[in-house]
Amino acid sequence: MCIRDSYNSDVIYTWIEDEDLEVLSDLLATYQSTESNVITLTANAGCGNIASAETTIFITSEPIQIQLVNDTVICFDGSAFLHAQSSGGTGELGFTWIGNNDQISGNPITVSPSFSSFYTVLATDVCGNQNDGEVYVEVQHAQALFEVSALGEDEYFFTPEINSSCIDCSYYWDFTDGSDSDLESVSHIFENSGYAGATLTVTTSAGCEATYTDLVNVPATVYIPNAFTPDNDGINDVWKVEISGISEFELIVYNRWGDIVFQAKDPEQFWKGEHSFGDYYVPNGVYSYVLKYRSLDSQAFTKKGSVSILR
Repeated sequence: MCIRDSYNSDVIYTWIEDEDLEVLSDLLATYQSTESNVITLTANAGCGNIASAETTIFITSEPIQIQLVNDTVICFDGSAFLHAQSSGGTGELGFTWIGNNDQISGNPITVSPSFSSFYTVLATDVCGNQNDGEVYVEVQHAQALFEVSALGEDEYFFTPEINSSCIDCSYYWDFTDGSDSDLESVSHIFENSGYAGATLTVTTSAGCEATYTDLVNVPATVYIPNAFTPDNDGINDVWKVEISGISEFELIVYNRWGDIVFQAKDPEQFWKGEHSFGDYYVPNGVYSYVLKYRSLDSQAFTKKGSVSILR
């Protein structure tokens, strides 16, 4: 604002001292401030002829008002769009956002915080008036790691490694045998031996997903009957070892003198009571066997026992 008065060369003019007042000449000065003030000019014509005039400058500015976007939720590695709507102030407003150990100028802005953070925006007008606001950006981390523990030969317990921030997460288990579950932790029985496993998908309340797959080696299952009746009546006429989940198989049956009467390297092969090295059937009695097999993870096993032939 410029202030001017009529000029008389015999008069000494003095403006009131004020840091916001810039004197350009005896009768011309500018005032720049964010506050109202009274400006005084004194005129001295000598011989005690002193007069003064004053004017009041009113600085009026509507307070700055800020309206922010609502608190928002994003997934890890995602981004959030932050925008401030404002009114009031003098002239064009400048915006500075502070949060997540960072400071960004502008409006609107896009942020990608690595952890949940408050963002404070500071709005400043040309006169230095300021106002601020705050918005919260929640970062959700989906984690799908899980642990597996054996409950029995073919039963396993699957439980996720719970992320403490995953309060409202949902869980989905997809097993390699085709079954599934939406429980948080679940026990499962695999019907077939060998390598099997599960895939866990964890979904947060904001829809962030994580997936993890792990395998377990279900041990070979072995069932060996202790007797059979090879009398051709259609009931229990053969002796067969039921086994699965193996890579190698060898079965040898001995009579009481230690002679081999039956031998097989195919788990689907069965014994009808015949002598492997003759064209006759062995008599009733008790026969010993040795079963050797190797599981799919290359572990070797040996089982010994006896089987009775009854006709």
